[in-house]
Amino acid sequence: MGVALWRLLPVLAVAVFFVTTAATLAVAGDTLGYAFRAYHNAAVRLLAGQPPYDTSYVVAGPFGLFFYPPTFLPLALPFGMLPVGLATWTWIGMLLAAFGAGVAAMPVA
Repeated sequence: MGVALWRLLPVLAVAVFFVTTAATLAVAGDTLGYAFRAYHNAAVRLLAGQPPYDTSYVVAGPFGLFFYPPTFLPLALPFGMLPVGLATWTWIGMLLAAFGAGVAAMPVA
């Protein structure tokens, strides 16, 4: 009986991952994509011919400010062509897919 429970552990772990991820996304509200919106805002500004950094702020901390190195912007530019809601969900989907690919690539049974 104990061996059968050990075999269910990976299934339980995956189920817990999906439930907690869904719960987190469900309650995120306005904070969904908090860091991503900084990337999106910078990409939108850059595509509009403006600098990626919003220089109107004098303190760090407000929502959506881009403080990252400019070398990251080529990865964020395609998302700047999408509306923020669709871009955020696409970003989250890609993160989940990358996580799944990383787990699948692990050399364990």
